[in-house]
Amino acid sequence: MDNKITKYRFGSFSVRNTNILKLFKYFIVNIFNKTFGGEIMMKLWWTASLLWLLLFGATAIFIGVRKVDGSGLEQTPELRLAAFIVLGVAFVFILLCQLVFLYFARKRKSVSAH
Repeated sequence: MDNKITKYRFGSFSVRNTNILKLFKYFIVNIFNKTFGGEIMMKLWWTASLLWLLLFGATAIFIGVRKVDGSGLEQTPELRLAAFIVLGVAFVFILLCQLVFLYFARKRKSVSAH
């Protein structure tokens, strides 16, 4: 086993025995902490979540009721299913991004509460 001590240095800040993911998390949390307060972060998260839900809901309704797609093809159940799958993949990606943002927002809220 390699007992090599790793040291990262960024300006006056240095970290020993850590990995890059922890460094990334440290810097992201500090950027959010210095930029926004905990309450503002949560309001931003709720606003962004509501906007994304409205956007995905409207898109799903549009896909469900349209008779002809953008290329001029008449919509069949198979084409609708393919469009819903693409929308679902985009939804999962946005959901993961929102969950990461929520993690940092809650972390900031708990830090500002102390």
